[in-house]
Amino acid sequence: MNYSFVAYLSTEILTQLTIGNSVRFAEVCFYFRIHRRNVALVSLFSMPDEHLRTSSYNTLWVCKYSGDNNLIVVDAKLICSVISMPPFPPPANPDDSDSNLYFVDEDLGFDVADLDPFNVDVADGADA
Repeated sequence: MNYSFVAYLSTEILTQLTIGNSVRFAEVCFYFRIHRRNVALVSLFSMPDEHLRTSSYNTLWVCKYSGDNNLIVVDAKLICSVISMPPFPPPANPDDSDSNLYFVDEDLGFDVADLDPFNVDVADGADA
């Protein structure tokens, strides 16, 4: 058989996937094409902590990152969106065993441009 294999390296692209009936979060390791299908090797995060999710009225989704211990290959069409996974909470002690906890931030976008303290309104030259 004659196989063609082309891989595209990804640098920390975090995505939301739909696998079966569940929403999962993953880091894309790389994309590749095999048997005329576009697929991705992803590292899945754990399912969200149920206690934190329900006690926050479904607004805080905290997941554990397991690195290379939870790799799967998925069809690229299962990727729904690109997300951000900031640390939760930022660990006070880097040696803490729970330092692999992250929370889902789906709304990270251009709105963070408003955080620039040097933002100047060009129309009148005044600070925004």
